[in-house]
Amino acid sequence: MSRRWLPQESIRRKRHGGRLSREELVAIARGLADGSLSDAQAAAFAMAVSFRGMQPDECAEFTWAMRDSGTLGMAQGACTVTLVEMRSFETSAGQ
Repeated sequence: MSRRWLPQESIRRKRHGGRLSREELVAIARGLADGSLSDAQAAAFAMAVSFRGMQPDECAEFTWAMRDSGTLGMAQGACTVTLVEMRSFETSAGQ
């Protein structure tokens, strides 16, 4: 992304059925992990993906970006993992 990334542009593109680039998906994952994406933006992204879906390569890129947004470290010979808080979005379909 050559200019400043605006989450609403990526969300709008996905909402209209467009594809997101690796850079956009990484930025969204980072925003979810560090809290720079608002709850409303996170919900709008989740809704856009729910309605329009993701291509397999988008899904893979987003999964890798979410994986890489956390930290993994060693402490006193034991593996400790700091996990990123994942917001869960449940649908109320059929209720």
